[in-house]
Amino acid sequence: MKNTILAMKRLTFSFALLGAFLASAAAAHAAASSWAEAHGGRLRVIVPGGQAGADGSLRAGIEIELKPGWKTYWRQPGDAGIPPQFDVADSVNLADFKVDFPVPKRFDEAGSTMIGYKNTVVFPVTVTPKDPSQPTLLDLEVDYGLCEAICVPARAEIRMDLSKADDTDMAASLLVARYDAKVPRQKPADAENGLRVASVERDDRAILVSAELVDPDAPFDLFVEGPADWFLPAAKPTGRDGATARWRVPLEWLPKTAKLPGAELRLTLVNGNQAAEQIWTLK
Repeated sequence: MKNTILAMKRLTFSFALLGAFLASAAAAHAAASSWAEAHGGRLRVIVPGGQAGADGSLRAGIEIELKPGWKTYWRQPGDAGIPPQFDVADSVNLADFKVDFPVPKRFDEAGSTMIGYKNTVVFPVTVTPKDPSQPTLLDLEVDYGLCEAICVPARAEIRMDLSKADDTDMAASLLVARYDAKVPRQKPADAENGLRVASVERDDRAILVSAELVDPDAPFDLFVEGPADWFLPAAKPTGRDGATARWRVPLEWLPKTAKLPGAELRLTLVNGNQAAEQIWTLK
């Protein structure tokens, strides 16, 4: 019965959007969804349109606009917080929905560290249809956090047709491209040049990270993520010697079942306008 109800929901949604899709050429593509309002901010999906990839994939963006003084979280929110969660299970003709995260900032407030964004952020998205010849109908639910003096959960529900536009929306394209340029690029763990993590060591109490900077005079930071069931507080800077910077990540909040040897860490290193992401395996 549950599967039947779900199938009927998807079919009803498909017919509703397909009806709008066929109603007029102007309705075939929306450059942006309506805003989903929340206390402290709002969220929408923007679709630049233009040329699709060979597999029919297109680039879009999830934009969160924040009220003055409000913040939202990165995928690893820091000492506490609500990371964004994206659910597209009820979409039609959708094979993949990949969300990228621009470089966040660290906010130290009242003895705690939050990792996230102020003002506006756009998460670039790659949307891949199952069948490029058919409309891709997005049913997106986003659960995210908004924080001012207190932090509150928010939910946005977006439903729209993502079919390729005949013409590119230049403003939307520039906005997505601006934030796409802020997404850290993956780098091998054994990289020898440029901005890079040079070593990762550990003891029973902390992970110790050493990194090589490309511009020691520019701001720099490190964000560390572990396995899904780990809680790692924000990395604590422990000093800099020339172009070498160091951080310490306490391990006191790990689950009792956590196994350190063989665990993968995702390290995001930021220095000025550059950012690199590396995967390290703990020994």
